Amino acid sequence: MSGHTELEMRQAMNNIVQPMEARKIPWAITYGNHDEDSTAKGGLDESEMLEYYRSYAYNVNELGPRGVTGTGNMNLFIHGARGNNPKFNLWLLDSGRYAPGNIAGQNFAGYPTWDWLRMDQVAWYFQRSVEIERQVGRKVPGLMFIHIPLWEYRFM
Repeated sequence: MSGHTELEMRQAMNNIVQPMEARKIPWAITYGNHDEDSTAKGGLDESEMLEYYRSYAYNVNELGPRGVTGTGNMNLFIHGARGNNPKFNLWLLDSGRYAPGNIAGQNFAGYPTWDWLRMDQVAWYFQRSVEIERQVGRKVPGLMFIHIPLWEYRFM
């Protein structure tokens, strides 16, 4: 968001979601490193942005689990035409903003300056996956959406 005021930020978000809303298409967002770039000027942080997005009729975002790093971490089931048994699962994880200068005295010289998924998010994903498999009685195929690519992608 590049708004300079809260109103401009809300207008920019509205412009982004209107194509889905006008067509009555369910939609969701996930966060990355630029979402709070205008917070100092516009005043809306991620949790306030999520509250605004959730006010739209076709938004399907959830607040996300408490005590887990990030905003709006969630999974979203895609159901078949018949029944409530999930056919597919979308994972939305907040990949953070910018890396800290150091952790426990270790600096990140030579690494990118953006953030990464945290271990508590990975633990939540694993626990939720196990819970889903137990509830549904099988593994549910899915895709994970994160804004900042994992560092390991560079080596693939």
